Amino acid sequence: MAITNIVVPYTVARDLVSYEEASRFFAETGHSVSVTTVRRWVEEEDLPVERDGKKDLVSFSDLLMAHADWVAGRSG
Repeated sequence: MAITNIVVPYTVARDLVSYEEASRFFAETGHSVSVTTVRRWVEEEDLPVERDGKKDLVSFSDLLMAHADWVAGRSG
């Protein structure tokens, strides 16, 4: 029997941030990265980007994974 209807019991949080916001969030945690680095991660990891007017928005969760990869690469 195939599943024909899936109900998600909660709303998925949208964690979209601008490159500038992401840079500030990382700085607040003591892991400062520049806006240029955030842009590079987006390009290198081919992260999905949404456009809001003149701003590009990217998932902060995706950036956290890119940051983890970056840290792992620097230490290994």
